[in-house]
Amino acid sequence: MSPPAALALQRAVGNRAFTAALQREQGSSRPRQSPGAVVQRVRTDGRAELTPEQLQIVTQALRHAVAVAEAAVQTLALTDDETEDARLELYRYWFGSNLFMMKEVRRKFGQLVAELPGLATHLVPYDPTEAVDAKGTVADQEFVWAWTRQNEVIRLTTSFWGLTPERQGTTLLHELTHRLWDTTDESKFGEDRAHELACLSSPAACNCAYNFEYYAKSAHANPALQARPERNEVAPEPTGDQSSGSGLPFDFDLLDGMSFADEEG
Repeated sequence: MSPPAALALQRAVGNRAFTAALQREQGSSRPRQSPGAVVQRVRTDGRAELTPEQLQIVTQALRHAVAVAEAAVQTLALTDDETEDARLELYRYWFGSNLFMMKEVRRKFGQLVAELPGLATHLVPYDPTEAVDAKGTVADQEFVWAWTRQNEVIRLTTSFWGLTPERQGTTLLHELTHRLWDTTDESKFGEDRAHELACLSSPAACNCAYNFEYYAKSAHANPALQARPERNEVAPEPTGDQSSGSGLPFDFDLLDGMSFADEEG
């Protein structure tokens, strides 16, 4: 709209109507956004939302996380059969010799099964300016895939999107234990360290996110140890797809035949 035409319109219709007409004209002249363009939406708490493509990725990861957590629940079922000794050995390997805590560990895995399907609403992209601790430390996005604190959203760093769906799923399971129960990372990263923690202190292992993560992976890798619901009425019916496990055979006579964790892709 040329300046003379704009002035004539303003005199004819008044300031308010003129402003509305000008806004309509400017809006119609703006180039339309292509369907494939990504708009970073903002949540009510001011944090960026995941893009639709990212939501598809985490949905697949959460399916695997649910399957892994369900496998852990089934492996912790209190059945008296030929797999009992092997299942107890698997529990001791990751959570230590205190079997009195076994029921509580199973209850927590059951809660993970219930909470994981809705976790996507609590996932956000990591803001690299945000400190991860009281010292103002910023996460190293190459080595930190995700992080959270109790009752907070889970931040996903750029490295998270390069992981396999299986690794993404167990990472989300790990982070959810922090969010729900304020678990620690006391053992630090690595299966050997998590096992050492279990040998040193059952209570510490039962409150360590890595031990929950590695136990669930081990249970999923050994489907022969998972209780069948028809033989154990207290075991919940599994709903997740457990076909993604490694399916490694288990030698009930030789414990060294046990796969204590999936191989990472």
